[in-house]
Amino acid sequence: MVRFLRTAMFVLGTVALFLAVMPSTRAEAGITPTLAESAHLTDHPEDMPRTADYVFGWAHSPLVHYHSECTLTDEAGRSVTVGRCDRTEIGWLSWSSLTLATGIGLFWVAGRLRPLP
Repeated sequence: MVRFLRTAMFVLGTVALFLAVMPSTRAEAGITPTLAESAHLTDHPEDMPRTADYVFGWAHSPLVHYHSECTLTDEAGRSVTVGRCDRTEIGWLSWSSLTLATGIGLFWVAGRLRPLP
């Protein structure tokens, strides 16, 4: 019976750890450019507007979330301004952190279970 409980806790702990750090990504790119933006992108194709999100954990309550964004702003046809935004957030109090703690707890309990003498 103890062996079955240890195995069950180990399997559930493995599933919980996987769900806590499960990676996912989302990316979008592209615009309908003005004439000034089109000319700027011809010379600087790396400035193409884009958004990317990288998530570790549950999608709506992640453990770690990295957001990267690049935007173009047309200044009344005179010039084009490039804006960049990068940020990382750690969800200390999230469903993913709770799932991670549960997985670690299940591993700890499975390691402490010993058969009765």
